[in-house]
Amino acid sequence: MESQEKQNSWVSLIRSWGKSKNLRVFMLCFVAALVFWGLNSLNKDYQTNINMPMEVVYNDTFLIPLDPPPNEIPLRVSGYGWDLIRWTFGWQIDPIRLEPEGLPEVDVITFNNFSERITARLEDLKLVNYLDAQAPLNFDFRESKKVPITFDTALIPFDEGFYLKRGTNIVPDSLSFSGPKSLLDNLQDHYTLVLPVEKISKDYNSSISVQYPHSDLVTVVPEEINISFPVGQWVELEKEYSLQLLSKGEEIRDYFSNTSSVKVLFRLPEDYEIAEKFDSIQAFANVQVLKKNDSLLPVLFEGLPENIRPFRVSPDTVIVKKNGSS
Repeated sequence: MESQEKQNSWVSLIRSWGKSKNLRVFMLCFVAALVFWGLNSLNKDYQTNINMPMEVVYNDTFLIPLDPPPNEIPLRVSGYGWDLIRWTFGWQIDPIRLEPEGLPEVDVITFNNFSERITARLEDLKLVNYLDAQAPLNFDFRESKKVPITFDTALIPFDEGFYLKRGTNIVPDSLSFSGPKSLLDNLQDHYTLVLPVEKISKDYNSSISVQYPHSDLVTVVPEEINISFPVGQWVELEKEYSLQLLSKGEEIRDYFSNTSSVKVLFRLPEDYEIAEKFDSIQAFANVQVLKKNDSLLPVLFEGLPENIRPFRVSPDTVIVKKNGSS
């Protein structure tokens, strides 16, 4: 009984080994057939599309591209499968260097002009045609432009009652722009600095970003402008003066006005020494310039301190008539 069982186990082992061997043989035959089919296929001629890496060569000291130059040449080629594999997967393919002539006046490059070099780079492949025979090349001359900075102090947005005590300090006094000539030609001959704030009521010191054509192709040095200036606060002085009617500098009695006095508001610098300078000021109307059928005259002043002018006069005009007139 025991010997019979051993015999059966040996039979099973032999059968199992036989089946495994058949499977290995089948797999080896299948792989061999697949390799043979692949090798046979690669020996046939095919047509396909490829992209040849490309580099546009130009003098970046004098030229600047307005749009990124193409970095590939789309081609329709034919050749054996062996030769197409490397191009299809881009294995160890250095870009072809093309140097177009006539830039920047020429705005289109024709790949036909470089057919000899392109064909030589393809080696065993045959060029069927260009999928895009012309690729846009938009170049311009690279230029630099120095622009002075201007600033109008009259446009400083002071809060009510504040003023510029002294001059402004602006660093730098000019800007250097670099980029395509076509863009720099649109720049003004000066750069007008505008403060991005309102209601200034204290000494100002700030760096302001330079605003220039919205293009990554234009650079500016420096990118910020520093401006500073001292701010003062006006001191208000209100005075009332008797109104005189004068002609040729002499007071006249045969005329009268609709008011005998005027109120004047002065705005003075905060460190101004008032003293008695404002007591000797005279307000008058010059009857000598009065025209026929006209009765309105402006209020004028004599004896004003140097560099001081009335801020507000009430009234600033008077009605003057001759005695006895209606």
